[in-house]
Amino acid sequence: AQSAPRSQNNYDLKLDRAGASFAVRLSDQKTKVQLAQVERFLEFLAQDEARRFAAGVFVSTAGFTPPAHAYLREEGVKNLRLAVLREGRLIW
Repeated sequence: AQSAPRSQNNYDLKLDRAGASFAVRLSDQKTKVQLAQVERFLEFLAQDEARRFAAGVFVSTAGFTPPAHAYLREEGVKNLRLAVLREGRLIW
């Protein structure tokens, strides 16, 4: 994993795995990630500058709101995975 360039505020890490690159967004806030935050990351993933990424991963220590999960499910979003970091492990 590599930290994003300082000039980049749309993602925090670039993860290279199995020949593909992934944009990783990290959230260490006390409240669950809201749908609006997920939508902003999806907007970045749709931009030309994000074409180098196969997909995105949004990692939160507090989790995600039900509307955020519902949006991804109902819209059939395939290029973003949500994960919760608990006790050093990712829960998908």
